[in-house]
Amino acid sequence: YSATVEHEGREENEIWVLRAAHSYGDPTDTDMLLFIGHGKQIMGFDSLGVGVGMGRSTETQIWQSVFESYYRWQVTKELVITPDLQLIFGSDPSTKESKVRVVGGLRLGIVF
Repeated sequence: YSATVEHEGREENEIWVLRAAHSYGDPTDTDMLLFIGHGKQIMGFDSLGVGVGMGRSTETQIWQSVFESYYRWQVTKELVITPDLQLIFGSDPSTKESKVRVVGGLRLGIVF
């Protein structure tokens, strides 16, 4: 199960997001997740946001933390491109050593 709450900020075009999830009995990679994020429309319909979260691996029971930043580019009314950068902090399951991983992503959204 999961719950997501979105709340408009004090300023215009600002949003806060809180997400909590828990899974059991399903073949998922993460059995617990907590995430909080903040986004703001900055130019036209484009927006910029940051978030922090933590999750626990189903297999190893090791907790990891993440910091994410993104830019949401509204190319047209129907097309959204969102590059993001994540820093993932946590232990390597095989060595138990703390590591930082840098992950980049690119999402494409089509609204119809």
